[in-house]
Formats: sequence, C-alpha cells, structure tokens
Amino acid sequence: MKIRDIIVEEAGHAPDPKKLSSDQVDAIKGAKSVPDLSMNKSDGSAYMQYRHGIALACAGAGDIEDEKMDPDGAFSGDPLFSSFTNEEDEMIDRAAAMVGAGKVNRLSSNDSKEMDDVHKHSAVPHNSGRHTTAKKKK
Repeated sequence: MKIRDIIVEEAGHAPDPKKLSSDQVDAIKGAKSVPDLSMNKSDGSAYMQYRHGIALACAGAGDIEDEKMDPDGAFSGDPLFSSFTNEEDEMIDRAAAMVGAGKVNRLSSNDSKEMDDVHKHSAVPHNSGRHTTAKKKK
C-alpha cells in the first residue's frame, strides 16, 4: 500500500449518500452532515465540534440572531484543568513540563472562595455552641 492510498487530499468532502444502502438510509431518521466541522479536513477542529455540541444543547427554536454564540468561547480551544487540591495543581504543572506543553496560565486561585452574593450565615439559630443532651434515667 502506498501513502497516496491512505491520505485524502480533498479539503473535506461531504458524505456520499450513494454509498449508503436504502436500509442504512432508512435506519438514520433525520440524518444531517456538517462538512465544515469535519475532522477529515486539514483544519478540522475537535474544539469546534465540542462548541457545536454546547450550542446544540442550548439551541432553542427562536431567532438565531438572538442566540449568537462566540465560536471561540472563553478558552479558545485551550484545555482547561481544575484542581481540587494543591497536589493536583502541582500534578498539572509537572505533566505540562513532562510533555513540553509550554506555559501554564493560572486563571484562578486554588483557594476555596464564596461568591459575594452567597449567604454565609445559617438560617437555623444555634445555642451559642452549647449542646443539650437528654438526661439519663436512673
């Protein structure tokens, strides 16, 4: 086998419905293809497929102009890691160094912090730290 038999030179091609049997077509109700999201293209993007999935999850039947979504998102395809402990935080940095991933950008502190609008006091009154216990029967 030669390499030219493996590599497809086309910059993305739509599926050929003629290659599907009538049974296959009948089994896929409402099938659609989005060639510009294809991973078979040289500029294919798994992140764009992910963003399409997010948009699909929140797409309503309203006017599309009211529901525009930034195609890049907050991280623009960068992997996002969230550590629970300081040890996990260090693991992320070490793993990036091991594979030569380059700079790791800290986006937030690893400390636990409540939002300003979170109510931090219990609605249940307590007894100034004193506990009451039932008296033992003699």
